[in-house]
Amino acid sequence: MNSEGVKVSMVAATSLSHYDRSEPITIETYLSSKELGPVLIQKGITVRYVSKSLTPTEMESANIERELLTVKTSTHVATSGQIEFSSQLLQDVKNWSVYMMPIRVLLLLFNELDARFTSQIFKNTFKTMIDLCNECQINGNRNHIIWKDKSRRLSLCKYWGLTLWN
Repeated sequence: MNSEGVKVSMVAATSLSHYDRSEPITIETYLSSKELGPVLIQKGITVRYVSKSLTPTEMESANIERELLTVKTSTHVATSGQIEFSSQLLQDVKNWSVYMMPIRVLLLLFNELDARFTSQIFKNTFKTMIDLCNECQINGNRNHIIWKDKSRRLSLCKYWGLTLWN
């Protein structure tokens, strides 16, 4: 559903349904240049929606980062349940290899999002991502990556455009 469709569905809903923890949640994401908002839907009925103004830094972020920020905002509302996404971009991210993810996306996943939702979103790669975090350290300024296994860090650092530390 496009952003206009999300707006129309939000306005058309005369009332919100009660949130049921046992039912799966579909998160519709709404993004504009100045705001974002997740809409939580269960059984085709809106249960919650949130709107957040973007900071100047967030406005300059890539779409995937803003969509993940939308997910972060929605996890403050949804406390449990199975999550599905209407966004094709977020559905595609589920299948990305850890080595293909931009470091800013990885940092957002592990520093910002709730771990239980991160594991649910990335069922196929989460173990690999945990292994990745165990095998590397991201330096304090977050522009460098330190690998314990030197043979693997060269290609990843080159791909991400990071400085290799010994």
